[in-house]
Order: sequence, then structure tokens, then C-alpha cells
Amino acid sequence: MLEGDWPQAGAVRWLRLEDGHYVIERILLNEPERFEYQIWVFTNAAGRAVEQILGVQTFTEVGAGETRFDWTYSIKPKNAFARWIVNSRRDAFDAYLSGATERMVAAVRTKAEG
Repeated sequence: MLEGDWPQAGAVRWLRLEDGHYVIERILLNEPERFEYQIWVFTNAAGRAVEQILGVQTFTEVGAGETRFDWTYSIKPKNAFARWIVNSRRDAFDAYLSGATERMVAAVRTKAEG
């Protein structure tokens, strides 16, 4: 933890990625229906092109015991050339973030079941 109390808004932490690299993550908003965060200082290859990622997760009750989860994010490239790189690698970013979603859902299910 670099500052604040996790997962309160304003908290900042180093986050170790599966590939052994790190990013810095800041919680911008943490409410029951909405979670917003910023990721920057990438030590992996993404750091050459990406200045930051802003993410928003929303949770909407859709029925008894059911919640709809939506996750949107925007990637801010470092410059015009980096924008081209980011756009050409969009599938890789989507796959990475989809994997994170699957891991999060699995963790929530495990916690709920037991």
C-alpha cells in the first residue's frame, strides 16, 4: 500500500501482475453500485505505449440474488504513435482484462459458496 486504506477512494497500491511486472492502481470511487479506478506506471511492455487505464465497474440488481456486472475501461496512449500501437493490440488488452474479470467472478463465487 502506497497511501490510504484499501479499498477506500483515494487509496493507492502497487499491484503485481501475473507476469511478474507491476502497475500502480488508485481507487477513484468505491460505492456499492459503482467502482472506478486508475492504473498507470506499467513496468511491462504496455508501459511503452500506455499512459493510463481508467476503469468503471457497475453492479445492478436485476432480480432476486442476481446482479448484472458491467466493466468499461478506456486506455490513454502516451502519444499519437502509441495510439496506433494500442489500437493494433486492442485484442490483447481485451483478453487481459477479460481474464481479470473471470478471476474476479471466480473469487466472488468461491467466497459466496464457502
